Amino acid sequence: MDVHAFASMKSAPNEHRVDILHLSPPCKFFSPCKTIRGCANDEANEAALFCIDAMLKKCRPRIITLEQTFGLIERFPLHFNALIHQFTANGFSISWQVMSFQNRGLAQSRRRLIIVAAW
Repeated sequence: MDVHAFASMKSAPNEHRVDILHLSPPCKFFSPCKTIRGCANDEANEAALFCIDAMLKKCRPRIITLEQTFGLIERFPLHFNALIHQFTANGFSISWQVMSFQNRGLAQSRRRLIIVAAW
């Protein structure tokens, strides 16, 4: 289900409660490789980052992991700050790091932003 549809779906309290929630919003909009604005799905991909608040309220997880391109920090610092705020405003402690996945066995030199949050 599309994240926008899930976030706006009416449901009973605790119906979607989870212990661990992994989030991986679309990265294309924030990628350092992306140089052209106004591509198909740009608006929806950017907006998906801001559905996290609704996901946190609906699922009420104890632990959250999130994976995203490092371009979010380097190219979109206001978006990154808004992302962090979504976690802290919901009472989560948060830690993040940009990691090279090449050091983790990936053949590519792919750098990823990894976020871990806990209640």
